Amino acid sequence: MVETVGPVWIEVDLDRIAENTRTIRSLIDGRRLMAVVKGDAYGHGAVEVARTALANGATDLGVTTIHEALELRAAGISAPILVFNGVLPEDADTAVSADLTCNVFLPAAAAALSAAAVRAGKAARVHIEVDTGMSRYGVPAASAPAFIEDCLKLPGLTVEGVFMHFVAAHRANRLTRRQFKQFMDVVDELTARGINIPVKHAANSAATLLLPETRLDMVRVGNLLYGLYPERMPSGGPVFKSAWTMKARVLNVIDLPAGAPVGYGPDFVARRPMKVATIPVGYLDGAGLEPASRSLRWQVAVRNVACVLAGYAKRSAGSLSLTRGLVVRDGRELPVVGRIAMQQLMVDASGTEIAVGDIVQVNARRTIVSPRLPKLYIAGGQPVKLRTLLGETALADVLSAGRGGAL
Repeated sequence: MVETVGPVWIEVDLDRIAENTRTIRSLIDGRRLMAVVKGDAYGHGAVEVARTALANGATDLGVTTIHEALELRAAGISAPILVFNGVLPEDADTAVSADLTCNVFLPAAAAALSAAAVRAGKAARVHIEVDTGMSRYGVPAASAPAFIEDCLKLPGLTVEGVFMHFVAAHRANRLTRRQFKQFMDVVDELTARGINIPVKHAANSAATLLLPETRLDMVRVGNLLYGLYPERMPSGGPVFKSAWTMKARVLNVIDLPAGAPVGYGPDFVARRPMKVATIPVGYLDGAGLEPASRSLRWQVAVRNVACVLAGYAKRSAGSLSLTRGLVVRDGRELPVVGRIAMQQLMVDASGTEIAVGDIVQVNARRTIVSPRLPKLYIAGGQPVKLRTLLGETALADVLSAGRGGAL
């Protein structure tokens, strides 16, 4: 650990990202592997994850927005990057200049990318999404072949791929198979018209595991890369390891008598003498939910019931129980007491030897954790880099500058 990390930080194990990538690679028989690093790589750090995945078998990267793609290019990453949201016509020149691959499903975007490619004297690579039931983006399946034919006629435009998104691949049900058939009917129609699109892709993480026939020319893997399983993971399947951990140091410990209130409201009153520890993590950091603007008794009651039910409900991997299992120390759950505040929460630490400065694990949702929290990257079992809002720093540089701490 490095003392400059502060009282709350995220640890990302790059060795596990590497191992998960190699495991996926071993499943897909030489196909292209797109590492999905949208949303700052699901909270792990897009640049660091992209580099690690590419070094361990990924061939392509997937992001949601053009800004996410430009961050990767600015870091010197030259691999193919597919922008799922596509681009607005006014961003076409930027996309072509940065050699981004764009999802195209509107004629105006296709025309803008074509014009930008001609101006730049280079090709604009595009993938065309076919909407088979997501109703979000994409060309309706019935009109997709004609749309693709029109795109192929545009100068400077290279139609490299055609793809689809499953609505619920983790269920592997009739809806999923109907979607896939609809997509493959489009591919067959293209073939009948003498059109062969080089890269056809449909499989996300769940489909890659559960529906091998959907792997086609490339798979797009996000959750598995980060050790998050689909809901219906087959028993005896490959093992993927979580690479993300939020940690925090205890900042205060007090002994409360019975009848003492805890936190805002107060929503909680101790029924017995108890030890309460304060953790410097709150809803701003992704722990629990932001409280309502008005605190009414019936709202508190409903929320408390919901917390109890949520705490015992069976959830998919990576999800968050509102109270139960939120804070863990040495394998023991410490129940949250009182209302979770913006940057603090309190836990019942009765019966433990917990002390100020001790480290606990906070099981927050990684995709909504505050980007302000520093990320400490681990490789070879050792800290190798610290990333904060001020930028990234090799830990050797931190130590040599005398800014605190020791490994």
